[in-house]
Amino acid sequence: GTSSGKIVLRAEGSVAVKRRAFVVTGEVEGVGNATVRASEGGSLVLEGAVVRGRTFVDGTASVVAKKNATVSGSLGVGAGGVLDASWRSRLVVGELTVQSGGSVAADFDRGHPSPLRVNGMAHLGGKLVLRLHGLPLNGAESLLMTYGNRSGSFENAAWVRAPNANPPIPSTAVISVQQKYVSGQLWVKLSVCLPEECKHGSCSGAEGQCVCHRDAERGHWAGASCADCASDWYGSTCQTLCRAGANCSGHGVCGVDGHCKCDKSTEKGFWEPATGCGSCAAGWDPSHNCTKQLQCQAQTCINGSCAGDVCVCAAGYAGPRCDIRCQDCHGRGSCNNLTGDCDCVSNNSTGFWSGRD
Repeated sequence: GTSSGKIVLRAEGSVAVKRRAFVVTGEVEGVGNATVRASEGGSLVLEGAVVRGRTFVDGTASVVAKKNATVSGSLGVGAGGVLDASWRSRLVVGELTVQSGGSVAADFDRGHPSPLRVNGMAHLGGKLVLRLHGLPLNGAESLLMTYGNRSGSFENAAWVRAPNANPPIPSTAVISVQQKYVSGQLWVKLSVCLPEECKHGSCSGAEGQCVCHRDAERGHWAGASCADCASDWYGSTCQTLCRAGANCSGHGVCGVDGHCKCDKSTEKGFWEPATGCGSCAAGWDPSHNCTKQLQCQAQTCINGSCAGDVCVCAAGYAGPRCDIRCQDCHGRGSCNNLTGDCDCVSNNSTGFWSGRD
């Protein structure tokens, strides 16, 4: 049925709605112990209505608030009952009680005011259900309710898809709802994670983050989408452990493949990768911390000839024993006579180049 006028309930009088909808657009005034009650699947729809007195809903019934409705007395939601307040409703309540087993449903929308205002005490229990009209951003927040005073909190919070949600919410989405009570306000925050964006991990609904795999079988991963190797792990599968200090003897760094890239300079010395940078590269003197070449000997000067203590390399070779073939520098640099890498040109006339070759 529908009431657009004024209903006055006196003493123990009541309006009881069962198994159907009753739409109120006018006023309902309760005097004494009068109650507006919905139960057994009934629905009390308040469209801009003003209800004075007590209102109670339970037993699979609902109170649906629309268009700035007001319940200036008390509104109780018992076991099985639902208070449905969209952001358009702007429902104002004098006192709110949500019992265990009852629930409050509301729209999540950051762009609109809170759908529910409780001028007095909010006694909270039961369940909070958010309708999502599209896939939210991770960490999105919305003001859901303001209150004068509060006792308790919603026992749990969940979300449901609103009809025709846009953009669509993938069935794989892992979304959790956190409640934040602060200074007379209830804020809700959503943690959102999509498993398909976790390259090498799984979603944590509680945090809205990818939890990366870190084991011998699947590799050790890190980063927001678990696409990077964790610290000290290398290779295409992040399964190669390399700690520069321990594995490279303090004389090199870990390369992208997890193998040591040893120092090669006269300041830091020339070190041997095969020993984990723990010994001098061939032709370098360990008594000088691998920073000076050994005395040249004809049998160890592979592609060159001795000139005093120095092995002078033939064209195209480098290194203290001339056993390193120079890189092809493509006309944009010259071979470094110690490392065999290219010393690239860097000027305005020929350009600025880099790389080993």
